[in-house]
Amino acid sequence: MAALAESGSSRPQRIPAGADRRLRRIRAELEKISPALDLFGTLPFARFIRSLIRKRRPRTVVELGTGCGLCTFWIALALRENESGHLWTVDDYSLPTSPLDSRLVFASLAALRFVGLDCEQQNRIAADPGALVAELCARLELDREISLLRETIDLASDLPAAALQANAPIDILFSDFRHDPETVRVLLARALPRMAGDASVFIDSASTHPPTLHLMESLVADFDEQRLPEWFGPADSQLRDFVRHHRFKLTHLLRDIPGHQTSTSWLKIERRDPTAGARSGVL
Repeated sequence: MAALAESGSSRPQRIPAGADRRLRRIRAELEKISPALDLFGTLPFARFIRSLIRKRRPRTVVELGTGCGLCTFWIALALRENESGHLWTVDDYSLPTSPLDSRLVFASLAALRFVGLDCEQQNRIAADPGALVAELCARLELDREISLLRETIDLASDLPAAALQANAPIDILFSDFRHDPETVRVLLARALPRMAGDASVFIDSASTHPPTLHLMESLVADFDEQRLPEWFGPADSQLRDFVRHHRFKLTHLLRDIPGHQTSTSWLKIERRDPTAGARSGVL
């Protein structure tokens, strides 16, 4: 089995036989536990993300909102297969305060049973959702690819400090903690200047939340005219420069199951062709 070539190289890397066997075992374990973690019909999306990462070979991936780790682990598997890249995933891992939060914990516990933790071991770590995810990460042997970061996600001043530990442009950003229009507006204002030249932003549930859907479509239309609308709020020179020099495409990924948390907005970002000529005086 051959891995994809490193960026800029036409020669594929061959994975040693031992590593190939480990990858097959990790994927088999992940396939086994994924149904227990799949509370919102997210597994097809997680597999799609794995394929995208295998193709794009990102170096820096940031996830805001780990949850029970389903997408987290599929992202990490792809990074392991690529033999490059790292995922920084941020959550406060607070104790359950609602039936939905409790479902996340129960899903993680069910997955842990698949990988061999007995009831006593499960009870020991059940009080800390973060410990559940960390245990699954270790059992899947994906802890080298993942930094599990405990922090409350508050965009008031910037992206979470934990998410900035990569100290590098973000190739792929996943947001799965809130999807109201104001949160998405602030997220994009904070994140875009930190994105790589060719990048992707995924925002969970935005495509099936009408106010956020309208915001995203309006904003992308303005961005492609190299315009920052007044309602977007104050913009620094970095954000203006980023919008001026990039193109944006919005795709809605829908899951064929009932409910409002059944979609993902995919904002694709590409460098604008400098030879095409920029409109003057827009930004």
